[in-house]
Amino acid sequence: MACDLEVDTDRMRKASALLVLAAECDGIVERRYGCLSAAGRADGPPGFREAARLAIVRADQCMAAASALASHAGRLADFLRTAADSFDRAEQLCAAGG
Repeated sequence: MACDLEVDTDRMRKASALLVLAAECDGIVERRYGCLSAAGRADGPPGFREAARLAIVRADQCMAAASALASHAGRLADFLRTAADSFDRAEQLCAAGG
């Protein structure tokens, strides 16, 4: 009994590989606050200090969001790989008559 599940597992694996790359980008991003810390010096104008403080808060929030997104991308990559493997095994079993 032959069957074709019509699932493009190669494309699933390629999508998984792209998600792995996206997840790895989290480790590449570095915090760089040089210009912010210079603007936020204690002897700087109060408006600049406040703007620098708010910019650093936003940068921290962006870093946290990027880290969470990278984590989700990594998990999704694992799910796609597992699904592709499962579909391949199911198709092999079906082709073998099992």
